[in-house]
Amino acid sequence: MTSFRQVLTVVTLAFATYCSSTAAAGNKYPIILVHGFAGWAREELGGMKYWGGFHGNWQQDLNNEGYDVRTAVVGPFSSNWDRACELYAYIKGGQVNYGKNHAKTHGHSETGRTYPGLFPEWGTVVNGEVQKVHIIAHSMGGQTARMLAQLLEHGTEGAAIQEDGSSSELFIGGKNWIHSITTVASPNQGTLLANMMDTFGKTVENMVGAIVGTLDVFGGGATKLFDAKLDQWGLAPRANGEKIQTYMRRVFESPVVKAGSKDLCIYSLSAAGAKEENKWVKTLPDIFYYSVSNSDTFRLFNIELPRSLSMLLPLQPLSVFLGSTYAISHGFSKDWQRNDGVVNTESMKSDGIGELVEGVSQSKTGRWQHVGLFNTLDHEGVVGVKFGKNAYDVYKGQARVLYELPATSATRRNLRTGPIVHDHSEEVTRHLATAFEAINASNQGNDAELLCASPPNEEIRSLCEQHFRSL
Repeated sequence: MTSFRQVLTVVTLAFATYCSSTAAAGNKYPIILVHGFAGWAREELGGMKYWGGFHGNWQQDLNNEGYDVRTAVVGPFSSNWDRACELYAYIKGGQVNYGKNHAKTHGHSETGRTYPGLFPEWGTVVNGEVQKVHIIAHSMGGQTARMLAQLLEHGTEGAAIQEDGSSSELFIGGKNWIHSITTVASPNQGTLLANMMDTFGKTVENMVGAIVGTLDVFGGGATKLFDAKLDQWGLAPRANGEKIQTYMRRVFESPVVKAGSKDLCIYSLSAAGAKEENKWVKTLPDIFYYSVSNSDTFRLFNIELPRSLSMLLPLQPLSVFLGSTYAISHGFSKDWQRNDGVVNTESMKSDGIGELVEGVSQSKTGRWQHVGLFNTLDHEGVVGVKFGKNAYDVYKGQARVLYELPATSATRRNLRTGPIVHDHSEEVTRHLATAFEAINASNQGNDAELLCASPPNEEIRSLCEQHFRSL
């Protein structure tokens, strides 16, 4: 009996080691780039790439390095739910289906555009290996990717609106098709900027109506510059021969404009919306999660102010709001004041629920690995819209991290009961550290001292006095 128990113990330990171990490296899954709020396709905006901006074409640069990188496009102003449905169809191929119950509840079409598929093989088994994807997502794209992963694996379980799968296979669940999610400057816990929109009375409905009216009013030709992709709401581009009065009536009579819908980006981006979504969108145990955070502010006594010579000028008023005492007076810690002009830095690290560790020397499924912090890049700078600071090397390093992860075989997927752990090479962790240091090295000055040397007004002068007394 003792011998049998010893053998059983050895077998059990061996199986546990197999199911939760430091796994061997190697996969070639495509890396899908997913844009955030107000993002655009590669052929839009005169060909200026969302991923690369002033520094070129990061997709092509990564492809040249040997990584399989592809760019997805979803609705720039849509909710995370609608964007997740669009992302599914864009990657797999086929017509977008938002779910009949969801569409009925929110008053828009059940179906959307049809796509050929970035990766039609997604989810199939080839040579015993499940064809999965990595997702690197900026801003709202991180929330969208996480919701897509939840829908793929568990359908609408726990969501406010249930779908039975008759609309789309997406809602059936049981699809472990995403290997990793890397969020960059993502409001994983929401951004208080969305609260400002409501405070100032600038509702998302009027904002979207104005944007579509401006960009699409001249018809299909204008959408080559920017496409709002709100077809489900009846906000399609102006048709050939359609009178402008008819078009504008179609825009403003749409349910999205007439009613305060939660099925648009502002609610998904808000702290309240993110909290509601995070109740059912979980940190899943079989996915590797990574986050990259950034800020471009400095502390002055009890507030955070934008670095005036660094942050994009249009973002600075927004940053002032995010860095004000608004966060503290509404129940958030002072850590929420630090920001990149659009998103509170604290919100970028994780969903606030799952386990979080610093660094990527070791990756583990079911937890968040915080890759690093850019302390001199604003919200657009992290995707290349900033002269003199090119974050490409961090993306290159992260691609290396993703390709070092072990692949998932169909057999192992069915047997695995514990997390997968992988120790990364010293070379890749050193590369990432160096890449972050190169960007952050420019932050050598004392911004508070520079500002307070010549305060622009009495309010700043008072804050300067309080700041230096508190040191």
